[in-house]
Amino acid sequence: AEASLSIRPGEFVSLVGPSGCGKTTLLNMVAGLIAVNDGSISVGGQAPRMGRPDVSYMFASDCLLPWRTALHNAAFGMELRGVEREERLIRASQLLKEAGLEGFEEAYASQLSKGMRQRVALARTFGLP
Repeated sequence: AEASLSIRPGEFVSLVGPSGCGKTTLLNMVAGLIAVNDGSISVGGQAPRMGRPDVSYMFASDCLLPWRTALHNAAFGMELRGVEREERLIRASQLLKEAGLEGFEEAYASQLSKGMRQRVALARTFGLP
């Protein structure tokens, strides 16, 4: 199947289709997690690769670290990127507030509903780059 897609900065796009049609595969290729077998993908004029500081990717599973609080899970990506502790915790706290999780900063994943866990993961994703 042939596909062509251009997304401008600031646009939000949804991929919709039946199970097994390749939505996740396409996203994994854009994120550089798997190789492109046929055709080409360009992200900001460059081939996709893992670890790009200008690309964030949120998995369907929340992938929270169970020994970390919501605040420290939300700050985790920034920590990996070397953001100073105070700055990343302030930013993570603000992102959790924006996600409707103010007051849950010290909760662990096991204390959060599935939807709340997803919002922590979203806050972590928005904390990057």
